[in-house]
Amino acid sequence: MKQITAIALCSLLVARIDAAELDSVWIAGTAPGDSVLALVILPHSEGAPPAGWPVVYLLHGFGATPYALLELTDLGAAADHYGIAIVCPDGRPASWYFDSPLDSSSQVETAIIKRVLPGVESRYPLRRDRKGRGIAGVSMGGHGALYLALRHAALFGAAASVSGVLDLIETTQPAALARRVGTFEEEAPRWRAMSVLALVDSLGPDQMALSIECGLQDPFLEGNRRVHNRLLLRRVNHVYTERPGGHDRPTFARALEHQLLFLSDFFGGSE
Repeated sequence: MKQITAIALCSLLVARIDAAELDSVWIAGTAPGDSVLALVILPHSEGAPPAGWPVVYLLHGFGATPYALLELTDLGAAADHYGIAIVCPDGRPASWYFDSPLDSSSQVETAIIKRVLPGVESRYPLRRDRKGRGIAGVSMGGHGALYLALRHAALFGAAASVSGVLDLIETTQPAALARRVGTFEEEAPRWRAMSVLALVDSLGPDQMALSIECGLQDPFLEGNRRVHNRLLLRRVNHVYTERPGGHDRPTFARALEHQLLFLSDFFGGSE
């Protein structure tokens, strides 16, 4: 087992996704059973750029694992085409990517920010500056991507959401969310405060490149519109897109391709 900046990376599985390279790594924590799985997709190349590959941290949805993202679109082809690395950390089936104030075993924000980022960036040739680091996600991961980006704006220069649950009061999994933050009846202020809808008030006009996309038949569309309107009122530059589609895999796949292009354009314009 190799020690890398006091973070152990073990169980390395090397695979292939078309031409790109896929590594599956476990980033060990400080307690037994506290390790985090991350998939790392690198462009197939004889060498990384001197500063490292621009990297997109890509977050999965509710009830899923990082492997589900491999089924949405060809991430290997995207990594090769855009010359980017893609890291898919395990956010657990129902974490919403924050640190639960009630469940000490569900501290996913800390795991990703304090362990996954330094763990993979010390192991692979990845950029470590916010201009070369973006984050995106699907559904619960869409909330997670914007939540983490807005709370850690010094780390991420760009963020994108696909069909995100951006206002937690819209969740279709209230019981699962209540186990993390308490019931809405008892903890309504917490539900609102931990929603992306509230966090956008902390963002300056040109602080971060943002893109939000949602299907017209998606049950979370109104929450996405509320975030869009809040950003407009605050004069925060962003891209907002609505297209036909529901909260389903084909819609996610199409939108994810658009958002990877958005992030690639950001990297290309910020070097």
